Amino acid sequence: MPKITLENLIRIDYEYVAQRIIDFIRSYIKDAGATGAVIGLSGGVDSSVTAYLLVRALGRDSVIGLILPYKTTPPEDIRDAKYVAETLGIKYYYIDIGRIRNAFAESIPEFDEGDKIAVGNLLPRIRMTLLYYFANRFNKVVAGTGIRVSY
Repeated sequence: MPKITLENLIRIDYEYVAQRIIDFIRSYIKDAGATGAVIGLSGGVDSSVTAYLLVRALGRDSVIGLILPYKTTPPEDIRDAKYVAETLGIKYYYIDIGRIRNAFAESIPEFDEGDKIAVGNLLPRIRMTLLYYFANRFNKVVAGTGIRVSY
C-alpha cells in the first residue's frame, strides 16, 4: 500500500474532472430542452472557469454572458469580465444595474439605505432576475457558479 502523503492526497486528474463536468452540462441542457446557457460574468475565477466549461461543453454560440455592474463594482472586475467574454468569443451584454436598483429604492415604501441586509440583497436579486430574463428570452438555462451568499 502506498504511503499517504499530502502530495498523494491532492493529486487530481483535472482533465477527467473537466470532462465529467462538461458531460453533465451537455446532459442537463439536453434534458432541459434548452439551446444553451446564460452566465453572469463577474470577472472572478468562479464565473470565468464556469464560462470556459460552458463553452467547451456547448460551443461559444450557445453561451451568453451578462456583465452586471453597480457603481461599487471595481473597474478591474468589469475589465476582466469583458476579457473573459471576448477571449471565449461569446455574446455578452453589459447592463449597469444602477437605474434598476434606484427604481427599487424609489418604489419601496420605507426604503432604508441603512438596512445593510435588505439593501445588500437587492443587487444579487436584480442580477438573478436579469439572468433568468435572458435565459427565458433565448431558451437557455442559467448557469450558477456555486457561490451562495444570503442573509
